[in-house]
Amino acid sequence: MHTRQRAFISSLALVALGSAWACGSDDALSISLPDAGGDGMATGDGNAFDGSAFDGSAFDAGGPDAAVVDSAPPCVGLECQQVTCDGGATTQVSGTVLDPALKNPVYNAIVYVPNGPLAAIKHGPSCDRCADAPSGSPLTITTTGADGKFTLTNMPVGVDIPLVIQIGKWRRATKVTVAACSDNALPQTLTRLPKNSAEGDLPQMAIAMGACDPLECLLRKIGIDDSEFTPSNGNGHVHLYQGTGAGNSQSGGNGTQPSTDLWGSKLGAYDVVLNACECSQPDPNNKVPVSTVRDYANQGGRVYASHYQSHWIQQGAAPFPATATWNGNGNVVANNPVTVNQAYDKQKALASWLLATGASGMKGQITLADLRPDVLQASAPAIAWLEIPKNGQNPNLVTAYTFQAPFSAAVDGGADGGLDSGVDSGADAGPDGGAGPACGKVAFGDYHAGAQLMNANVSFPAQCGGGGDAGAPAMTANEKLMEFMFFDLMSCIQDDTQSPVVPPRK
Repeated sequence: MHTRQRAFISSLALVALGSAWACGSDDALSISLPDAGGDGMATGDGNAFDGSAFDGSAFDAGGPDAAVVDSAPPCVGLECQQVTCDGGATTQVSGTVLDPALKNPVYNAIVYVPNGPLAAIKHGPSCDRCADAPSGSPLTITTTGADGKFTLTNMPVGVDIPLVIQIGKWRRATKVTVAACSDNALPQTLTRLPKNSAEGDLPQMAIAMGACDPLECLLRKIGIDDSEFTPSNGNGHVHLYQGTGAGNSQSGGNGTQPSTDLWGSKLGAYDVVLNACECSQPDPNNKVPVSTVRDYANQGGRVYASHYQSHWIQQGAAPFPATATWNGNGNVVANNPVTVNQAYDKQKALASWLLATGASGMKGQITLADLRPDVLQASAPAIAWLEIPKNGQNPNLVTAYTFQAPFSAAVDGGADGGLDSGVDSGADAGPDGGAGPACGKVAFGDYHAGAQLMNANVSFPAQCGGGGDAGAPAMTANEKLMEFMFFDLMSCIQDDTQSPVVPPRK
């Protein structure tokens, strides 16, 4: 609640939601507004707001029916539609943020009401830190829990109230109707992430395809429309690059470039790059310097690598090899119980999320197929998310770990547990990646998210089976784990040993 109480002062126009609003006095005024009818909600067209709702034209603060009697600055935009309720009640909206397929909850998504126009999302690596306010001058803001649920309090009252749901550069802007002094429950169809550019913003993604881990099929199960998957010269938000190893996978159209082009000169166009296992080590004739992937991550890029794509880390540019102690490329460990580390709140959220989605039958444990014992331990400040329990004389083996880049970025130790945000975009990072605050993030999974393709020459999307997210086979435990790690990879940067940070309002 703001430091001064606001109320709407009007005559008969109080009955209609379309009336003009005004800032009130310091005396609390309890009001009751009628529901707008139907389900109390109104959806938008998925496009970013142009700011017309915030120009004051709908909120006449002057005229014979309005008066400002306090000495505080006048309210601005949707501030003028916030109300004070009797008896400690509040005006709020609640809901659950889901993936585009409406199947699984999205953890740590940002939900807020903008009080200004949203800036267009710029693609490419960038420093997106949780300590920075999102676009649009948020009026009220929160984040989702492991179950995807959220409650947004102190909501402005009226019709066509803008609402933004965002994780990383995945953003949906819609509109809702809010009744005063009550909880306004939102339908899940309104609070899922967009599945195509007509519904909102998607990150610009690239997949270096590999037949042993068809990550493109996983993104399809998450709910991204087939129209968004295109060759690297297309207009979709998921660009498919041809693998160069023994287990190649093909895209569904002409013009697909080899993944060497992606790693060599195309990384700067993407927000996140997914490197799928190709069933073997990368082609030894691949002359792409490993520093390209490190530099991309240092500048704010998000990188995922599965199994043999550990090449970019284990044999990567310094200091990436030092992020873990490696055990070589070991044999398959099939259908093995894996322990979810729960030292930090984000790890505890993963354990809860896996249980809630049916990926595990016991909190803190999940049985995964097709594991590889390649990582002995993660080196702090890298975080080991899952481990294979000790077997005889063998130490625990790390199944998945993440680290931020530049790797040596230090936590500032402030009360918010955030990272030092005094340097922009990683531009000050030295050639060894050892300077500057964290901007990007790298995730390694020593397992395959999807089943190996039986015929690597079958084009996408036929290789995935089914028809879109509705007809696709059910997600496996491996795929559900990968979905959680995928959205975490794209979330804003903070100290992951601390509780999730709710970004500031301004």
